Amino acid sequence: MPRDPEPKNAVVFRNDKIGDLILAMPAMAALKRKHPACRITAVVSPLTADLVASEAGDRPAGSTPLAMSAAVAGQPWLDAVFRWGTGDSIGALYRFLRDGKFDTAVFLLPKAKPALAAFLARIPVRIGTVCRWFSPLFNRRVYDFRSRNLRHEAEYNIGLLKPLGVELTGQASAIPPLIPPKARDRARELVARSGIPGGYVVIHPVGGGSALNCSPAHYGRIAAALEKAGFPVLVTGTGQDRPRAGTVLKAAGLPENRFMCPDTLPVLGALLGAARAVIGPATGPLHLAASLAIPTVTLIAPIRSQSPLRWHPLGDRGTVLLPVNKVCPKCDPARCRQYNCMDAIDPDRVVYAVRTVTGA
Repeated sequence: MPRDPEPKNAVVFRNDKIGDLILAMPAMAALKRKHPACRITAVVSPLTADLVASEAGDRPAGSTPLAMSAAVAGQPWLDAVFRWGTGDSIGALYRFLRDGKFDTAVFLLPKAKPALAAFLARIPVRIGTVCRWFSPLFNRRVYDFRSRNLRHEAEYNIGLLKPLGVELTGQASAIPPLIPPKARDRARELVARSGIPGGYVVIHPVGGGSALNCSPAHYGRIAAALEKAGFPVLVTGTGQDRPRAGTVLKAAGLPENRFMCPDTLPVLGALLGAARAVIGPATGPLHLAASLAIPTVTLIAPIRSQSPLRWHPLGDRGTVLLPVNKVCPKCDPARCRQYNCMDAIDPDRVVYAVRTVTGA
């Protein structure tokens, strides 16, 4: 694949969920290491932007309120952030790309609207995968099919940088996000309300909806087993997750004040970052915990599209548990006698895994 001139002003797209952004950070960092003089702007979802940039960042006079400096974020691999969600105006994105005078656009998450906006903005180098119906909008196309699940998601992201001379050497390493002191103070306040002095483990019983997950009652059984083994449990989630979390706590015989509902992602990160271990499906908070070097026990469905090889949290302080040894090509509840098989994960296996990853 031919090498392009060294990029001087690049924009990188990963505007979806928490875990996806966490697993995109190593690619952005790799790009900065390869081209340290390049200015890198990340286009991220408004829901995840505060993991990589602070509202306190200085904005250039007359700039769009969606854009912010990332200099105060403690992220040396990133220079600026642009908040743009999939439901936002393509016109606003086009104007930002046009006025930004970018020479390179990298689509770690190839989507039609951003690809069209970059094309219309006449960004000279536009990098994306080859397998999309809108791939002709990219003029540097990478032959890499993620559906085969042959590598980790972070490695697939780095692979898209090959036209810029970036090569994966060894395993991808997690990049910790921004956790400001105020977030840590707020997390300590939340934990204090639970009555637990410290040494807790977190169960995050909520997934993104794209994979099988244990039932709330089974998470309750896991929580009860952990409590019996001497691991105090906190349950995390958003406000809309409160009913599910309530079922978990009731099944475990735990009080309602063990439910933690952080109001921002940095506060969630601070809460996870002080835990002994974090347990749950392969979803954003597990990837967030792993990026902070917190041990994880990830409960993954035995479905090919949810491959542990591709979706396990980065780092060497975690383990993955599957309910059965076989791997199903897909999940069809109408034809599977074991549906939902996730509740077959023995709570004692989870306790043993927590002891192993924490060295307890």
